[in-house]
Amino acid sequence: MKKLTIDSGENKTISAQKYASNNKTKAKTLQQEIKSGKDVTMLLKFFVLKKILEVTDTDAKSN
Repeated sequence: MKKLTIDSGENKTISAQKYASNNKTKAKTLQQEIKSGKDVTMLLKFFVLKKILEVTDTDAKSN
């Protein structure tokens, strides 16, 4: 039973690290596109909208 708890804890850590590295990659890509002078307006709107939806979804679940 204890081993099961340890395993699930490790899995959560791994998925949190994976999530963080995915976001780092997205941020780097966005920085590169801005530097290259691409029009990133739509991309930025998408990121902002996605974040707003995540926050509202979390708020809805907590209420």
